[in-house]
Amino acid sequence: MPVLAKSRGIVMRTLIDRTFGRHFHAIYGDSELVIALNPMRVLQGDAPAWVRAWALDWVKTHEGDFRPVSSDRTGPHVSWNLERREAASCLRWASTM
Repeated sequence: MPVLAKSRGIVMRTLIDRTFGRHFHAIYGDSELVIALNPMRVLQGDAPAWVRAWALDWVKTHEGDFRPVSSDRTGPHVSWNLERREAASCLRWASTM
């Protein structure tokens, strides 16, 4: 699972599967939360209240970054806004070299 963010000891990761679709894992020490996007809710796991609040706030803030930018789902994967933004950032950085 790719790491999306690290803050205050919390690691945010994402995964897409047939059961839950795109969802997030918030990992803090031995605690882990699984957070669904639509509707946004904790699917499973347990963590301190402040970790849960931070993770849900992070998902709410960034959920628009994970919506499909194309309705063409015939390819091996769907392009996502975040991936496009990161690719554009890398291209800008590479062009300055």
